Amino acid sequence: MKIGEKIQRICDREGLKLKEFSELAGISYSAAKYYVRGDRAPTVAQLQKITQVERFKKYSLFITSPDADEKELELIDKQNITENDPTTETDEFNDLFRQVCEAGHGDEALKYLRYLAKREDSE
Repeated sequence: MKIGEKIQRICDREGLKLKEFSELAGISYSAAKYYVRGDRAPTVAQLQKITQVERFKKYSLFITSPDADEKELELIDKQNITENDPTTETDEFNDLFRQVCEAGHGDEALKYLRYLAKREDSE
């Protein structure tokens, strides 16, 4: 996959127009257009600018590795899921359960959770 395709894939995944991408990355819009069209390749300094942006750091290996392909993007997705979602969901669950218990309904909530767990096991 060429660098221009990689930049376009990042824009698509991040929901960005190329102009927004170039502004975030600190590169000119015209240069970004050249890269995507395959007319020019970014310099090392420009690649560093892109990969140092917090939002794009997760794509560093993808954008700089010559053999990077869709598999790297899938790994990025899996890494984001394991890093972000469980903690957030666990924290939210704990907060909600604490609120239910404080309202005097902890026993009922626990019974319902056990019911759901049994139902899940039987399916």
